Amino acid sequence: MRLKLEIDNRTEYSKADLRRIFLAGMRQLDITHRRVLVVYSRSSSVTGWGAYYGTATNWRQQYGQHYADGRYHVKMRLPRPGRASDPARLATSIARVWEHELWHTKGRRHPAMHPELRWCHQPVPWAEGMECRHKEAKSVKPKGRSRKGERQSATAAADAAKTDPRLALALRRLEQAQAGVARWEKRLQAAQRAYARGEDANERSHWALEQGKAERHLKKYRQKLRRYERRVLELTPHEFAGVAAGGGR
Repeated sequence: MRLKLEIDNRTEYSKADLRRIFLAGMRQLDITHRRVLVVYSRSSSVTGWGAYYGTATNWRQQYGQHYADGRYHVKMRLPRPGRASDPARLATSIARVWEHELWHTKGRRHPAMHPELRWCHQPVPWAEGMECRHKEAKSVKPKGRSRKGERQSATAAADAAKTDPRLALALRRLEQAQAGVARWEKRLQAAQRAYARGEDANERSHWALEQGKAERHLKKYRQKLRRYERRVLELTPHEFAGVAAGGGR
């Protein structure tokens, strides 16, 4: 039996490891073709969604055009690296949820499932010995990056942000903070120059107030910059960390 499996992997887990697990599950259920989307979960557990076979109208009403066009049969949500509730048994958890969702694609509903299968506690001897590892991080040369390499890494980090709305929001906030720091640094320098040129007490008093205002805003934006740099580093895949959060204080 020839199997056809299309995986859209938007995580840092090994696509080869995921393919082994998914293909083994398809063999168990005599399924020859499936398309699967793999994304990160918001929780520490593996979850999923499976389309009921032959019910495209219901897909459209419940899940929208993205699933109604039949692009994916199954959507798998995996915990982010380091957040899995049981990392040692991650492959087993993926196999259990995958089998559950495959039964949905064959038309089986929850009431018709055995309790162990319904709650994804069923034994999966076909997945014994399998693992789900992270992708190998690319080695970084000791010398500084070229400008071309920086552009490529920044593009890759931006692509990663497309799959995580929290990262996209943090990157926007980081850019706003960087722009705020640059703007108020210029305002502060201008006020300092004007104060130095002041010819009378009233003029110097005015520019002293402007300096104080600029310093307060600059302090606020620098605090925001540090906060969103940390946030971006928390959410960015490790090989792009430092690229997305690059910027002066």
